[in-house]
Amino acid sequence: MNQYHKIARTSRCYVVLLTILLVLVPVAHGAVWLFFEHLPADWLRPRSYAIVGGVSPLTRVLGFAVSMIKGIVVMYGLWVLIRLFKLYQKGIFFQAENVRCFKHLSRTLVLWAFAGVLVTPLLSVVLTMNNPPGQRVVEVTLQSADLTALVVGGMLAVIAAVMEDGERLQTEVDLTV
Repeated sequence: MNQYHKIARTSRCYVVLLTILLVLVPVAHGAVWLFFEHLPADWLRPRSYAIVGGVSPLTRVLGFAVSMIKGIVVMYGLWVLIRLFKLYQKGIFFQAENVRCFKHLSRTLVLWAFAGVLVTPLLSVVLTMNNPPGQRVVEVTLQSADLTALVVGGMLAVIAAVMEDGERLQTEVDLTV
């Protein structure tokens, strides 16, 4: 079996896996908010505030909507990866379409970092909106995962630029008589 067939087979497996994950993202977010009060405490990120009076149906819906801000970014990133691996399945490796995928992945990671910074305060507001005055909270955090995503997103942008230049040079070589 040659290298192309190995890449195509592996890419096909990733397309299936990533498609399953794409479907599972909103399902998992929904399940978390549906069973929020019944989940083990160590499954949820530790909070520095109390939720008084439990989680109402409105809180669940708003919590789901807020958490899906980051979820939508993840789903978009999965969709871009699916596109990239479908290109690999077809034997398309160093062409403009691949470069576009890498640019979109770069932007996705940067968006994911900003979404992470945005979701935490919104979620704290939603979870404490039913608390009595004086016990409502706006929590702001900057997590290392968000910074890592920002750095990796920047690196991917550089890689995409290098790939774009390489693709341009390859096109020039192909057109040279």
